[in-house]
Amino acid sequence: MKRSEQAVCAPGAWEGKRSAPDDTPVYRLPYEILSEIFLTFLSGAPKQKWIRLASSTIACVCAVWRAAALNTPQLWLHINWLDVCNTPQLIHAQLLRSRGLPIHLIAIAFNGRDDQQLIKAPLTNLGVCLPRCKSLTLRITYQFLARIPPLDLPFLRNVHLTIRRRLPRQSALDFLAHAPQLRRLSIKTSSDGLLKTVRLAERPTVTTLVLSLTDAHPIIFYLRLIGDCASTLEQLFIDTQARCDEVGQVSHPKTHRYTLLPRLTRADLSSYTHLLLRFITAPCLNHISLSRTNLSQKGGDPFASLLPFLGSANVVETLELRSVWMSPHFLPCVKKLGGVTALMVEENPDSKPLMSVEMMRRMIAWDDDSAPLFPQLDSICVRYGAAYDMPDMLSGLWFDFAVSRTEDKVCEGSGVAVKLLHDYDLDFSWG
Repeated sequence: MKRSEQAVCAPGAWEGKRSAPDDTPVYRLPYEILSEIFLTFLSGAPKQKWIRLASSTIACVCAVWRAAALNTPQLWLHINWLDVCNTPQLIHAQLLRSRGLPIHLIAIAFNGRDDQQLIKAPLTNLGVCLPRCKSLTLRITYQFLARIPPLDLPFLRNVHLTIRRRLPRQSALDFLAHAPQLRRLSIKTSSDGLLKTVRLAERPTVTTLVLSLTDAHPIIFYLRLIGDCASTLEQLFIDTQARCDEVGQVSHPKTHRYTLLPRLTRADLSSYTHLLLRFITAPCLNHISLSRTNLSQKGGDPFASLLPFLGSANVVETLELRSVWMSPHFLPCVKKLGGVTALMVEENPDSKPLMSVEMMRRMIAWDDDSAPLFPQLDSICVRYGAAYDMPDMLSGLWFDFAVSRTEDKVCEGSGVAVKLLHDYDLDFSWG
């Protein structure tokens, strides 16, 4: 922090200072409106810079704006880790200005110099912030992560980790050992050793797990990590850039038993990670999203994994398919998804479309003996892509489908109840 900024932020620095009165309207705005203006101004800046901008820009305009800034606790909630460690006398003032609201602690190293500063920063001053810390954002190397001792974080709920380079040891998340209210854990890394070194055995409170990985990991490692928070996990998001054929061990773990996820309601799985569906039981799962699969690669058919998972009593209501290849298992899966109310499909330009002529014929609510697919649909969004040459027949079938879903009705021949379709989005210019 610059010396001028320290002077502005220091306790008592603004006391007794008043600018000359100004009759322009902006100076006569009530504090509530000024506060909204300040927050809108800062919304486009990285959160770790909010306090610095509030003190060196907003608060320097005039006495009215200084007073309004001091009465806007949201300006002072995102505290930089280095500022805490190196300038503790200023942190006390910032904590006072935040008026008891939960704070967000941020440590970001954009380069080697930043990382070394974080590693060398004394941690003894963190204690004043930790009891009120609600979220923690770390964008760092494993050297810094491994240096952090277990921290007392009684109200921490959200952790976002972006880790560069390989993790050194299995206990890389030891610093979260005393975070009894941790709910959301997000980890992004290009390290190929992440799932070998991270365990959640000490954190059975996690309800949302977000993994963004560059390299391929065997399915058994995902299952082990998920199993650590199986009793509480409600939402699972896995985004991997690895191709299915880059994984040497995507085949079934021979000795793994089914993992019961009693509270899981949403699973977003990309590339080969749909294989997880073969080894979990999730009776409450109502939102499934599958993306970026390739049938020509090993482990590339998500519908082959989805079909045995669905069983006869699934409760899936939302299905999202993004860049997923057509497979022979698609139609059998759809027949088991009669309770789906929201369908979203982004077609893969390299594959035959999922929403083909045959599929659309089966979705139209005719009054014949055939039971229409997806009878409970409330909303549908399909994006074919600009390169797709839609046959005239398919265009006509989409029109017939929309007409057949204009009201709640019972198909006379099949006796299937079909619901009114409220939202209809068909896009041929996507991509």
